[in-house]
Amino acid sequence: MLNNRNLLHLSRIMAHRRRESQCLDNLVSLSGWSKFHLQRRFTRLLGESPKRFQQRLRLEAAAAALLATDGSVLDIALESGFGSHEVFARAFKRHFDCTPSAYRKNKLVGATQAQRTQHAEQVRRIGPCVGLYRMPLES
Repeated sequence: MLNNRNLLHLSRIMAHRRRESQCLDNLVSLSGWSKFHLQRRFTRLLGESPKRFQQRLRLEAAAAALLATDGSVLDIALESGFGSHEVFARAFKRHFDCTPSAYRKNKLVGATQAQRTQHAEQVRRIGPCVGLYRMPLES
């Protein structure tokens, strides 16, 4: 049965495997549901398609890495699951309205290395924010 608990479980799997490409066919095989129902229910529950959800997870992890590490933007892009620096930079600019380098420069003002590392660890441990406190677990 396709319910919200199953979709939340699927979203957690996606979060843990965010570096891997999760095409709709892979998600269908993990869930056992049809493409149509999976996509429709996922979008209704989380407010974004599975593809957008995965990209947001990657971008948020990359943003945390930009703040917590001194790694190059290219290394962070590749580590976050993006195929190239250019694809990453365009997606990052659309999502955060600034380039990765500008994000790093502007967000580091006043933050200690310990604070930046703690923030990155929280992003990694907690995972995506999907408004779970308002979501019924059965439907």
